[in-house]
Amino acid sequence: MNYYDQIKAETNAAIRKGLDRANISWRELALNLVLKAALTRHEFTTNDFHHDLDKSINKTHDNRALGGVMKTAQRLGWIEPTGKFANSDYKQHHLSLKNVWRSKIYGQKVAVSVPVMPPARDPDPNEEKGMQRLF
Repeated sequence: MNYYDQIKAETNAAIRKGLDRANISWRELALNLVLKAALTRHEFTTNDFHHDLDKSINKTHDNRALGGVMKTAQRLGWIEPTGKFANSDYKQHHLSLKNVWRSKIYGQKVAVSVPVMPPARDPDPNEEKGMQRLF
C-alpha cells in the first residue's frame, strides 16, 4: 500500500468511526437535511446544515460526523462531489474549506425514502434492532 492509499484508508476509517459514534436521531435528521438540499438545490455545502443541526434537540458528540452522512448520501446516489471548495460561513469553522456537492436528484418530484442510519460497525445487541449495514 502506497502513502496515498494509506492516508485515504485512514481518512475513511475516521469518517466511519465518527458516523458510528453519532446519535442515531442526529444521523437521521442530518440525512433528511441532505435529502432536502439535494432535491431543492443544484449545489450546496455542509454549511447549509450546521445551523439547523445546532437548533435541533438531536445532538451528537462531534458534528464532523456529517462527513459520514454526506458519504452515505453519495452512496445512495443523491449527491456527488464537484471538485470545488467554498469557505465555511459557520463561525466555529473559521473559514475552513468545505466540499461543494452536486445534487443528482435536483428537482425530482418523486418521493425518496430516507433509510434508517445504521452504525458503521455491527450493531450492539442492546441497540435498536432491524438496521442494515451501509459500510
